[in-house]
Amino acid sequence: MSNFKFNEFGLVNMDDGDTSTTIFQKSEMGSDMQGRVDTRGAGYAKSMGLAAKLRIPPQESNGEPDWVGLLMQAKTERAKWTIRAARDAYKEEQRYRAVASQMAEQDAHNESVIKQPNRNKEFYDDLRVNDPRAYWSVPVQKQMRNDKQTMGLAYHLKNRGKK
Repeated sequence: MSNFKFNEFGLVNMDDGDTSTTIFQKSEMGSDMQGRVDTRGAGYAKSMGLAAKLRIPPQESNGEPDWVGLLMQAKTERAKWTIRAARDAYKEEQRYRAVASQMAEQDAHNESVIKQPNRNKEFYDDLRVNDPRAYWSVPVQKQMRNDKQTMGLAYHLKNRGKK
């Protein structure tokens, strides 16, 4: 700490030979420093999990907007709350899409189960053991009831060598 001294401008670094300005004013001076990227908050931003470079938004591979960058660029609190509301709506929409795609996959699987030939008691017992989610679904239960009614006693017969 011996290379820093106090003068009328404040704390001054004596090693660089420039005693007219303080170390705090040095970061704001010079034409070569005006075009550089401002990374003064980058350490804090990185420690908080934010973008490491404040002016360069990170590239999102999944198409999601850069919410942190938008929040950092917002000028007013109202704009920040609007961005937060948009982010919440976007995440809720993504959850809805994920659930809808899973439901569509399950419906397609149930349809393929219903279209299987030789749906008798043995088939439905195997389905209950191997795929309980499909077995307990409403369309498969309805089809099982219809199969019992249409096949009568043949519903309880086992498949002879047909699997």
